[in-house]
Amino acid sequence: MPENFQDSIEQVVTTLLIDGPPAIRSTADMAGVSTRTLQRRLAEVGLTYTGLVSRSRMRLAVKWLTETEKRISEIAYSLGYNDPANFTRAFRQQTGMSPRTYRRAYENW
Repeated sequence: MPENFQDSIEQVVTTLLIDGPPAIRSTADMAGVSTRTLQRRLAEVGLTYTGLVSRSRMRLAVKWLTETEKRISEIAYSLGYNDPANFTRAFRQQTGMSPRTYRRAYENW
C-alpha cells in the first residue's frame, strides 16, 4: 500500500499507462479528487502531472526492459510514444543510456 499521496497517484498513473498516457481527469477521478486538487497536491511536493506521468513511464519502461523480453519498439508504443526514437531519447535523457544498453547492462548483472 502506498505511503503517501504522491505514491498513490503514481500507482494510479502506472495502472492507467497500460492504455497509453492517461488524461489528468481520469487520474483525478480514480483518485477520488478534482483535477485542481490533484494539481495542487502534486505541486505541494514539487511535481507536475506531466512530470509524474513521465516518471511513471520510465519506471514501467525499466520494469519491462529488465523483466520481460518485449521488443523496445513494443515498449515504446505501449507507453504511448508515437515513435520508438522518441522513447529512446526520453529514456536516454532520464537514465544516461539507451534502452538497449540498459537492458544489456541489466542482463550482465
